[in-house]
Amino acid sequence: MSKPEVKELIAEVDVKIVNEELQTLDYSDNSALDEMSDTMESKAISRLRKELKESQENLVAEREARLALEKEMEQYKQRQKGLLSAGTDAIKS
Repeated sequence: MSKPEVKELIAEVDVKIVNEELQTLDYSDNSALDEMSDTMESKAISRLRKELKESQENLVAEREARLALEKEMEQYKQRQKGLLSAGTDAIKS
């Protein structure tokens, strides 16, 4: 295409826009809204990931505490059995 042909086509498009036969679309508002939406979604995802990590850490800590208490309970049961058997042995003697 030569320059005069391109100029003629551009002039035709301009006339159609003036006559409202064509409409221009403004994407600036959409892209700003999309960017704002993406930013908000990104922040929400980051917050949820942080909450998930904290919940997992709490779960691990509670699990470790429970296991420690179960171990301690088992030790007390063993001591109690030892004391009861020592008392039973003393009675038998």
